[in-house]
Amino acid sequence: MKCINHKDVAASAECGQCKKQLCRLCVQPHGSSIFCSDQCVKDFKAAEAIIESQQPSSRKIKIKLTIMLSLIVVILYIAYAYAALEVN
Repeated sequence: MKCINHKDVAASAECGQCKKQLCRLCVQPHGSSIFCSDQCVKDFKAAEAIIESQQPSSRKIKIKLTIMLSLIVVILYIAYAYAALEVN
């Protein structure tokens, strides 16, 4: 494959957003990803932000788990108390 900008140069990387083939001269590293333009960096960050905003926070997950575990303990206690009453 050839670089999208330099038709006579072999591509050595791919844009993390638009998948265009790039040579070493055209690569724009950003974090652990490679991009072909500032616009692709912006688009990638926007997509990441949307994904992160749709994921529940770890605090909310911890609260839900605590409530569920508390309900299980209460149900088990009620079942134990009922079983103890049935025996007597």
